[in-house]
Amino acid sequence: MDENLADKRHRQFSELQTDVRVVLPGVQVLFAFLLSLPFLSAAHHLGAAQRVAYFISFFSTTITIALLVAPSAYHRVRFEQRYKEDIITSGNALTMASLAFLAVAMVAAVFVVTVQWMGTTAGTIVTVVAAVLFGYLWYLFPATRRSPEVDADEESEATAPDGEAAPAIGAGDDRDRTKRAA
Repeated sequence: MDENLADKRHRQFSELQTDVRVVLPGVQVLFAFLLSLPFLSAAHHLGAAQRVAYFISFFSTTITIALLVAPSAYHRVRFEQRYKEDIITSGNALTMASLAFLAVAMVAAVFVVTVQWMGTTAGTIVTVVAAVLFGYLWYLFPATRRSPEVDADEESEATAPDGEAAPAIGAGDDRDRTKRAA
């Protein structure tokens, strides 16, 4: 299915909006929890490391919200000014940055809660596991996955129609490959 550039931009913008809509409620719940914590009596029993971790979580969540809402603000300010491509590009970058700050906020919150309930050793272990999990699932795993379309394209280019091995991708001129495939 071929889509024109305007349709592609509209689809990309809709996908960006959907991604933000999925993440934002969870961030809001975390932020609400973090806003209430200082007013609970248990917060007065936090150690120095937990207080630092709390503040890191609180401030990272604040930054996450600012980054997640920024594409909407950008869109409102530049509405009807034909900046959709720039809104998509910057919105994607802002959303990716927000996920990094959200991971920091979540890991710091895990530290605060786990140390409070389980002690420093367990809190440290669980925090490291959480950090590795976020890093792997949110960044490394998607970055290392290959698209089925790319695999199919490479497989079809690996063998020329006459059965001879085709040159490696990037080798030779694109017109030569087009001629061979025809």
